[in-house]
Amino acid sequence: HIDVICDLYIFFFLRQDGIPIQAFVAVVLDEIVGVAIVRNEEDIEYIRSHYNIEDFIYFNHHKREEHGHLYHFAVNPIFNHFSRHFLKEILRLSHKSCLYYPIHMASSLKKSQSPHAHSLTSALYYLIPVRPRRQIIYPLKQLGINVPSKRIYQNKVSGRSGRRF
Repeated sequence: HIDVICDLYIFFFLRQDGIPIQAFVAVVLDEIVGVAIVRNEEDIEYIRSHYNIEDFIYFNHHKREEHGHLYHFAVNPIFNHFSRHFLKEILRLSHKSCLYYPIHMASSLKKSQSPHAHSLTSALYYLIPVRPRRQIIYPLKQLGINVPSKRIYQNKVSGRSGRRF
């Protein structure tokens, strides 16, 4: 898949934004049966303010670097029933306790428009859907200097769906 190859290129050569990226490869009898690419999640405040993530985890129990963003997860269909174990090993080896995977509406976001395209993961069965929060519409002019952080009230990407895993 071309997106996985592009992200591996970024992993080995570019890394311009300085956010750590990790690539994991599952091997059985010297054959590659799975690939996953994970980066540190940098938009934790956005996730916390836009999704009901606290229904599933206590943020006080997880360090900032324990949140990861799953960009790609591909497993050979023959080994798909081992996806759960591959995910557990990714969490263990990357020292993460939470992995996030966004689901975009196909009608609102074209793959060519997204700078960080995600491959369709075969592990959706093992991930938990998180409902979006109802958003407060802040009267920015009236609040003056008491305006909340832009990370909280701005949409990260236009056309983002209401679910995140």
